[in-house]
Amino acid sequence: MSEANRVSVKSIPEVAYGTTPVGTSSVWQALRFTSENFSGKPRTQESNEINSNRQISDLFVVGQDVDGALDFEWSADTYDRFMEMAMSDAPVGGVYKIGTDRYSESVEVGFEDFSPIQFLQFKGFRVSQWDMSFEFGQPVTGNFAFAGNFAGDSTTSLVGAGSTTASTVTDVMNATADVSNMQIDGAGSTICFQSLNFSLNNNLRAKECIGSAAPSDQLYGSATITGSVNAYFEDISFYNKLINNTALSLSWDVSDGTTTYTFFLPKIKFSSGSPDATGKDTDVFLNMDFTALYDATEASTMTVTKV
Repeated sequence: MSEANRVSVKSIPEVAYGTTPVGTSSVWQALRFTSENFSGKPRTQESNEINSNRQISDLFVVGQDVDGALDFEWSADTYDRFMEMAMSDAPVGGVYKIGTDRYSESVEVGFEDFSPIQFLQFKGFRVSQWDMSFEFGQPVTGNFAFAGNFAGDSTTSLVGAGSTTASTVTDVMNATADVSNMQIDGAGSTICFQSLNFSLNNNLRAKECIGSAAPSDQLYGSATITGSVNAYFEDISFYNKLINNTALSLSWDVSDGTTTYTFFLPKIKFSSGSPDATGKDTDVFLNMDFTALYDATEASTMTVTKV
């Protein structure tokens, strides 16, 4: 029986898609996570043969879904690489923007209470989706979802002659004290927010070819960013942004006192929401969904600045 507290996850950037770097110069990164889910699930189909005994004669593999997910609590320096992968662009001067670069990683999950250690191994992982949640009273949490082109298992680690860098030890950031400087249209906001979240979806699609169950690549679609805000209903002008289909910008800082990440959505539009009285002795909240749009000035739908 394997225990969750004995599971490790590490990754390494690929130079050639679907090829794990090898040799003494290959350096893996141990990852911090709250839960993981990596798999290479076969897609199967039942035989359509008609049998006089009324029973099914076969179930065969017609494809394979190689995917994964890593849940986390946000901390400085820990997820910069995956953020870069999600946004498909290398940062310039600490500023991350949505781009068109194509990054991939190999990932290895170790069940370290096995003897010998059992590894699940994955290659060609691209970030398909990045979710972030900022909620009062909670740590800043998120999820990176992946899609790749190879899944296997072994008792021999992919690290080989390479090395593994220990995971970071920076503090977990929380949405109560570590989120500040909320701005709407470039000005400090007095609105009391209870929660804010966003999701960046790269809309990956598998490139599937005859001769292999697993995809040969993962191709990028549109980078779409959606999200929601939940705030005390105390400013009608904020609600009118929804009613009048008015674009606005939204930004906020997340900091551990040493490192700060500024999330900036330069152009969003609300799509739904209303101020609702949900019951006796409760407060009225305004919960609104939004879609982020491309901003020509920033040349991006979202920017993240690290200082």
